[in-house]
Amino acid sequence: MSKDEPPKVSLHGHLSSSHHWWCNYLPRVEIPLLCCFLLVVVAGCRSVAPVRQTDPDIVTAATAARRAFDHGKTAQAVTLYTRALTRARVIDDPAEIANNAYNLAACLAVQGRWHDAELRLMDAGHGARRADLPQTEILLLRAQIAQRAGREADAGRWLQASRAAAGSQSERLQADALEAEMAMAQGEWDRVHTMVVALERALRRGHHDVLLRARVDGLAGRLSIERGAPLDAAASFDQQAARFHEGGQPGDMARALGAAASQYALIEDWAATWDRAYRSGRSLLAQGHAGAALRQVPLALKAAEQLGHPDSDTLTADLFAAIDAALAQKISDSDE
Repeated sequence: MSKDEPPKVSLHGHLSSSHHWWCNYLPRVEIPLLCCFLLVVVAGCRSVAPVRQTDPDIVTAATAARRAFDHGKTAQAVTLYTRALTRARVIDDPAEIANNAYNLAACLAVQGRWHDAELRLMDAGHGARRADLPQTEILLLRAQIAQRAGREADAGRWLQASRAAAGSQSERLQADALEAEMAMAQGEWDRVHTMVVALERALRRGHHDVLLRARVDGLAGRLSIERGAPLDAAASFDQQAARFHEGGQPGDMARALGAAASQYALIEDWAATWDRAYRSGRSLLAQGHAGAALRQVPLALKAAEQLGHPDSDTLTADLFAAIDAALAQKISDSDE
């Protein structure tokens, strides 16, 4: 959605929508199955709605929040969206309450704060009803959060409600992708395969939501892992990283690169392993996620050792030193 379009409550394709949703929970690189599952999660809750041009205080806070979110600074985005929501409540603007409560919920979901996110989605739903705004993506986010919190019955209920409210092909495909993720979590692999094939067919017919495509790439990668095809999985995660890059989601892009690295390692393609792990670590560190970047270092080190190339060794050591300095600075700051 461009900023020139009419405002609406929107998650742009995955609780993204599709990271991705869920930035701060990178697994260790030697656990590729968990890594891929979390990529689906991240891809679910990554985008927030555009800023509405109404109250200037809300515009200021929400614009800064969106910028922080797009740069992976989720905690800062939470603070700023909370400020925007507070102002919306002061003036009792239902559309602003819906928009900023939804955006705040998306950020809280990235942090894994399910209960807080659900409370804000209740606010968003109430505001959307008052303002006669669409609620499909609010319902989709509620479904995904319920699933991540282990409440499958609630997740199914919200998913069905979102299908009933869906007014566009994009919203229907988002619901299909979420249903496939829910089936994957239950280990229903035949069903997941059928749904992924259907999603890929629909996307080939000209659907241009790049973040939804990234979400489906993640599902395809997870299916490839399940059937023991790491090269296919790596290719899916490479494609997912490219789509996240195109869609302006650097956190999800970096995590997709990390997932690709773990799959290339399984087939001992050490050049590709080092490249993806190093790029993932560098990107995460640049986004301020030093702890997540550190988790890429062991695989980058192993790949560099296998390659025996001095540049790879030197760059990996430089990355580790930069991460170490960032973590030390964070400890120093917390002690002050």
